[in-house]
Amino acid sequence: MNGHRQKQACVIDTVVLHRANQARLQQPGETAQLRKRRLLLQDVGRGQWLLLVSPNVLIEYRGHLVRPLNDLVRSFLEYATTPDSSESVVVNWRALSGNERDLALRRCRFPAHDLRLLRTAYGYRSTIFSEEDRVVRTDACIHRSFQVHLVDPTA
Repeated sequence: MNGHRQKQACVIDTVVLHRANQARLQQPGETAQLRKRRLLLQDVGRGQWLLLVSPNVLIEYRGHLVRPLNDLVRSFLEYATTPDSSESVVVNWRALSGNERDLALRRCRFPAHDLRLLRTAYGYRSTIFSEEDRVVRTDACIHRSFQVHLVDPTA
């Protein structure tokens, strides 16, 4: 665990993977947003980030990305779903107390359907990469309360 605390930890929202799941990643006219998604996934796959996953996040990855359309998404899924094979992938699932849950949902207005991301990131000074505006807008409050940043990787 000592080496884990030295790397910046992150959780990747399924929406980022879904939007990166295109038949061809590198092509003429590639959008800046697609390039940023691709670079993030490459950095995670190279072990530059400590990737936090949980059983619920892994189930969502498998459910929404049944058929990866490119090698980058395919290799990311292999990397993320075999955490014991890498020191850069950690299974993390923290319970939120009733007060913490209320704080996230009511005061911070964190979307209830995305609590699995916060529970996966909680306990590490980490970043959740999401392209959902409702999630990213809660960054200041969630960071103050949980030491977790919310960032749109395409911004």
